[in-house]
Amino acid sequence: MVSSGKSDFDFMLANNSKTIGQKVRVIALSLPNDKLEVLVTSLFDREKFTADDISKAYLLRWHIEECYKRLKIGSELENFSGKNLDAILQEFWAHLVMCNILSLHMCDRQGAWNPDQIAQYRLNFSVLFGVMRQKLYQVFVGDCSPKSFQRLFNRASIRAKIKIRISRLYSRDKVDKPRRNHVFRRVC
Repeated sequence: MVSSGKSDFDFMLANNSKTIGQKVRVIALSLPNDKLEVLVTSLFDREKFTADDISKAYLLRWHIEECYKRLKIGSELENFSGKNLDAILQEFWAHLVMCNILSLHMCDRQGAWNPDQIAQYRLNFSVLFGVMRQKLYQVFVGDCSPKSFQRLFNRASIRAKIKIRISRLYSRDKVDKPRRNHVFRRVC
């Protein structure tokens, strides 16, 4: 239906095992790089939720997806050192607390994220997490003062700046696809 020129229509998704399908709204938008973006939503009220509103909501949602990626990949959240449930849960929550503390420091350093005003540079979370993880642990157990942690963070954040490329138009087709099963080295 999208290839025939329709840009905002309702569609019934069907599954072979179910007789009743799921009704969705499909929105096709043309991007500045002449590619077609197809969004699927359950918001059917076209007066209340225009195609532009849905596109803006998707843009805001992308920031949340990047945060999930940061947790999973940047902090190696799947690389647990323990094998039993209690050890894994303890390490998961410790990682989450460390990521939140580091994110708060990053917000103080670069300001809160504003989708209407895109900055030229941002701090690379993965680099900062790798540098600051051990020092943050030392703060928790009392081997390092918070002031020492802040000084190290300020020095590391100068080196961890990356340029934001607004409206990147080059194709990523030649970029290697991630392997399905990564081989992580065990921490312990």
